[in-house]
Amino acid sequence: MSRIGKKPVELPSGVSASVSGQTIEIKGPKGTRSFTATDDVTITLEDNVVTVTPRGKSKRARQQWGMSRTMVANCVKGVIDGFKKELEINGVGYRAQLQGNVLKLNLGLSHDVNFDIPSDVTVQSPKQTEITIEGIDSQRVGQVAANIREWRKPEPYKGKGIMYKGEYIFRKEGNKLRSVNAGRVRLSVHRSNKNISAQLIDDAQGVTLASASSLESSLGVVGKNNIEASAKVGAALAERAKKAGVEECYFDRGGFLFHGGVKALADAAREGGLKF
Repeated sequence: MSRIGKKPVELPSGVSASVSGQTIEIKGPKGTRSFTATDDVTITLEDNVVTVTPRGKSKRARQQWGMSRTMVANCVKGVIDGFKKELEINGVGYRAQLQGNVLKLNLGLSHDVNFDIPSDVTVQSPKQTEITIEGIDSQRVGQVAANIREWRKPEPYKGKGIMYKGEYIFRKEGNKLRSVNAGRVRLSVHRSNKNISAQLIDDAQGVTLASASSLESSLGVVGKNNIEASAKVGAALAERAKKAGVEECYFDRGGFLFHGGVKALADAAREGGLKF
């Protein structure tokens, strides 16, 4: 027994319906909707009340029973009140603007997104950060909202993107190392099979204060990627850090293991007076 399917659908004043075979057509103030049910159920209309009954006791008939009743109820609601989806845009510079039948979206991409509005829904943008989709078909309203949201789904770190109004975004914690050491200079190391380099970076200002690399001819280790080359890079970085007025920093290995060249660079930098 379907608890939903057995409930009759009453037609309020101003709404009329007609049944032809497996198709029911419903007319109301906002328009006309129709729904065609499968052969597993029977739709009847008596005294402005629509009822759906299953044909048999098969699993599919019971599945279609509740679904068909819900579809009929949605048709009635659509022609009376309609359906509505609201979207919110979060992000610096992110905005929406309605230009005729086109919704123009600025979402931080290399180009603006021109979204063509379907004829069976109404899209409004009361604010640059709000989008409203309305229509009499719940499936079309939901699909158009999902298509707009697809252009920039909300990301979990800062929540930037397009989200449904009231949607909860599961937030992730950002880089713990940088959050703990906010405001401090970062010693960043990068190595490859042929060279190793290091930089002292002020993330707050977005500038590099000092750097050194085994590719510098002045260090005399071009083409070498060994402990000696790494130590010379670390010593050179420590010397340049003093000239830049940097005495203390935190070490960002960037995922490299602390051994070999990375360890030799760090040891040489510490011996040169750089504290981390």
